[in-house]
Amino acid sequence: MDDFEKDVEQAGLNKRAWVMQERVLAKRTIHFSANQTYWECGEGVYCEDLTIMKSTPRKNYFSLDPSFPDRLLIAGSVRTVEFIHFLFENYSKRGLTKDTDRCVAASGLEARIAGALHCKSSYGIFEKFLHRTLLWQASDKDTMHIAYDNNQKVPSWSWMACSGGVRFMEIEMGSVSWLKALAFGAERNYAALIADVGEFRHVTPRPDANRYTLADLSGNGKGWIQYDVEGDESGRRDYCVVIGRTRGIIRKRHYYILVVVPTREDGEYTRVGVGIVRTSCVKRLRAGVRIV
Repeated sequence: MDDFEKDVEQAGLNKRAWVMQERVLAKRTIHFSANQTYWECGEGVYCEDLTIMKSTPRKNYFSLDPSFPDRLLIAGSVRTVEFIHFLFENYSKRGLTKDTDRCVAASGLEARIAGALHCKSSYGIFEKFLHRTLLWQASDKDTMHIAYDNNQKVPSWSWMACSGGVRFMEIEMGSVSWLKALAFGAERNYAALIADVGEFRHVTPRPDANRYTLADLSGNGKGWIQYDVEGDESGRRDYCVVIGRTRGIIRKRHYYILVVVPTREDGEYTRVGVGIVRTSCVKRLRAGVRIV
């Protein structure tokens, strides 16, 4: 009996990050499992018992593209964003012998996608969908900062800076006005973001499960923040970078934000989390700072 999910997808080998990149970039793959052999190509999966599992135009459909990522060119923005999120959420949960390989083992995938989109990319973040790909959250409780070498420094705003699984915020197309004052910096590998930084007004973070509720003086919730790594919330004053603003009734509008803290360099900050907060609870502090 064919069981591709158990025989192949859940096999130990296919839980490795490097293998995922090799599968996606391969035109065809032959899988030898304990039960039977499977032939995988752009049309689907052919089983040794002559069963055929056709590929439907969903997320895996793009992974099976024999000329990856050509199918994205005609997919439209919605499905392209969904696939990028799906691909890197999947990748982030896979195993690596060395955590420092996290930014290398997906470099081929990133380069192919950036080429197809005709945009810059940096450490898993794509300029064409800059705002959406920055809004990632840690999905593992044991997430840690990866200790990269100095010559391989990964910026704090990239999900590649941390170990463990991530998930991206699902935001409906057209529901948010994205901030224009946000861009890759000019330095090598676009290792910094140029952005405006703001401060929180009249709200205090209060622990709430794996998040912190931003509460006003009366205890009313005005938003939430989630820190990337446990312990990042201690002993420092938080600031924020606005990524986008929800549309609709003004008094109910929210900002999507990155939570940042200053470094020792003037005008420089690092990311420590992500969140959502009412627009009335943020005041712009300084324009054109660097997020590293």
